[in-house]
Amino acid sequence: MLEWAALRVRILVPVGRDFSNAVQLVKHYRPQLLLVVTRRPAPDLARRIRREVRRMGLRPPAVEVVLLKGGTIEEIVRELRRPTSRVDVVGVDSDDGALSAAVTLAAALQGKRLALLRDGRVEEHGVEKLLSREGE
Repeated sequence: MLEWAALRVRILVPVGRDFSNAVQLVKHYRPQLLLVVTRRPAPDLARRIRREVRRMGLRPPAVEVVLLKGGTIEEIVRELRRPTSRVDVVGVDSDDGALSAAVTLAAALQGKRLALLRDGRVEEHGVEKLLSREGE
């Protein structure tokens, strides 16, 4: 039963040029859906991610790629509302700093769990940790 529940996880992950963060999250969560958001057109991105996951000996999830068109952080956060509402966990690390910031804001606004990559492992935090001030 726990294995079935793990397969039901849906993850959103930002990707710039490097998609290794997406692969790390797939390895950790083994999600049903990987929703990749990017600001760079990459028609073969989903295929490349699935191929890398298979190479690791894992079953690839369904992969959807959403190309964001917004030019400002505010526009990108608005575009992220719908994709973020479809997932359970939001990865925030990527090689695109502005996109990572926008994804973090969108996740916080919707109260989503955040997955951070630290020293080769995944740390998951609630929005309350993100918004809390040290020492309070």
